[in-house]
Amino acid sequence: MKKNEFKLLLKSFLSCVALVFLSFCSKGDDLSGLNTNVILTGKSTDTIVEVLVEGDKVPMFISIPDLSRTDNQLPLPAVVVLHGSGGLWKDDDPDLGELSRQFEEWQAILNNNGYAAIFPDSYSGRGTDERKGEWKEPPKVFKISSEFVRPKDAHMANKVLTGLKDDSGNSIVDKSKIALLGFSHGGNSVAATLFDDSLAPDDWSWTQSFSGKEYGESSGVKTPVNKTEDVNFAAGIIFYGGSMGNGYWGKNPCDEDAPKENIYANKTPTLYQVPEDGYLTENTLCMIALLQEKGYPIESKIYSNVGHGFDDDGLKQSEEARANTLKFLNDKLK
Repeated sequence: MKKNEFKLLLKSFLSCVALVFLSFCSKGDDLSGLNTNVILTGKSTDTIVEVLVEGDKVPMFISIPDLSRTDNQLPLPAVVVLHGSGGLWKDDDPDLGELSRQFEEWQAILNNNGYAAIFPDSYSGRGTDERKGEWKEPPKVFKISSEFVRPKDAHMANKVLTGLKDDSGNSIVDKSKIALLGFSHGGNSVAATLFDDSLAPDDWSWTQSFSGKEYGESSGVKTPVNKTEDVNFAAGIIFYGGSMGNGYWGKNPCDEDAPKENIYANKTPTLYQVPEDGYLTENTLCMIALLQEKGYPIESKIYSNVGHGFDDDGLKQSEEARANTLKFLNDKLK
């Protein structure tokens, strides 16, 4: 990371602030409090800030297009990018401050097309570099849950973006033009973040099943992150994410009774990027059909002869999916 090319000024606050499921408290270089502004001056490239989300330190890599370019007019559209099970960083080392090759490529794609971007690291501050081994099973899986933990990171990233200012006090990001982009486990998190909790039954039991055992709120499963008026996502893109949530949303979307027994709902325009040969594809296609039947603004693209993780495979399908992502973003945000 080119630390000297990005000037970051954080206004300090003495008190802690709590709102909904997000906790903030000033400490060191932590970005804290809803009233904190990040002021960018000069030629901006990238930087990393740490934020506190319910007491967990969550590094966030912020990347801003060159503001000296005349085609990058403020306020900018922006994208929150949610990593997959393999984590965010090069060599799984957050101390390097360098994104993995996949996310360096997405950083360049987004910045070169006039989008600000923020990449939250949902793992390292919670004790792991990848979702693997014991981190795929209870109780540790609940610490990095795509259904009820990572959406908090997405909400916080949105707040960080809307707090970005230039040295004249102008907003860097248009708060009405922020999208979510996620891969695999991050794709699940996009879906969960965009879930319309207002449509959930009042008596719904929030549970998940692992290896045939059901877990509830007393075991670490939590309720969804509530939507708030100050956090808005205008669009979502899901690369090869799952649709089951280990039963969080109810019945398998492929089941005959899913229209009544699966409660997942999403009113945000969302593009599903689906590999034909992916191991999650069958359930994903059922979920897409279910949502479309209910009238939600869901689109999908299916890519032949590729499987899970194809974005990072360097294939023509990878380039096609990236081009379709940009087209979707441009249609929804510009």
